[in-house]
Amino acid sequence: MNPIALAGLFGLAKGLLMQAQTKSKAHQLAAVTVGPVLEELVFRAPQRDPVLSSAMFAAAHLTPELLTKAPRFSAYRFAEVFAGGLTYDQAFKKHGLVGAIGAHCLHNALCFLGSRLRGK
Repeated sequence: MNPIALAGLFGLAKGLLMQAQTKSKAHQLAAVTVGPVLEELVFRAPQRDPVLSSAMFAAAHLTPELLTKAPRFSAYRFAEVFAGGLTYDQAFKKHGLVGAIGAHCLHNALCFLGSRLRGK
């Protein structure tokens, strides 16, 4: 399956399963555009080992959450973000940096959409 499409489906499913997002529109826009661009430049562009870059990607997402959530949720979150990192790596291998950024942006956008659909 195309990794970009897979990232989008994963984002939609994740959004449908989680609580409705209450973040501002500016925060959502940044999460769909700026965040993925910066993160893919940091984690994918250097072309590190996919497992290492995905683990670093997951750890970077987990660090702030450990301060506010119970560790049992952190293990799930690490696994979920790690899987996303591996998916973005596949998009990077097939379509270059633009593909990884596109997969990440699509994932985040559909995650917000799924969350909104669930919240209604």
